[in-house]
Amino acid sequence: MMRHQQRELRLIEFSGTIMHEEFEPFSRFYLDRDFYRFADREVVLFTPDVSLAAVDVEDISMLADSYIEALRLRGDQTAVLSAWVMGDHVRAETRLWWEFTRDHSRLREPRHIVETVEAALHALGCPQEWAADMRTHSGFKVFEAGDRAVP
Repeated sequence: MMRHQQRELRLIEFSGTIMHEEFEPFSRFYLDRDFYRFADREVVLFTPDVSLAAVDVEDISMLADSYIEALRLRGDQTAVLSAWVMGDHVRAETRLWWEFTRDHSRLREPRHIVETVEAALHALGCPQEWAADMRTHSGFKVFEAGDRAVP
C-alpha cells in the first residue's frame, strides 16, 4: 500500500502469491488517519503475476470487518472512489471479495474495473501523466505496518 500525499491518491498493489498472513497487518492500515484517508482516490492494481488462490473466505471477511470497524472508530463517512486494474486471471477470484463487501457498498462509490493504469486514472478523473509515476512508485510513500501509529 502506497500513498501520494500531494495527489491524494492511494495505490494498493497486489503481486505474487497473496498469503493469509498478509491480511491482518493490511487490515490495520485502515486505522491510520495520517496514511489511510478514506477521501483519497484509490487504484488497486493486480499485477500479471498475482495469485489469490491462497486467500480464504475468512481473510476477506476479516478485511471487510476491519474496514467497517475503522469507519466506525474514525467517524469517517466519505465514500471511496476506487478503480481496480486487473486481468482476466483474477476477475473470478475478486468476485468473492465483492460479495463479502457488498453489504457495505453504501460506503463506497462504484468500483471501476479496468485493464490498464491509464484507464484507472481516467475513471478517477486523474491526469494521464500520473501513470508513469504509479508504475515506478515515484512520489509515493510505501506504508508498512511498523509505520502505523497506535490509534
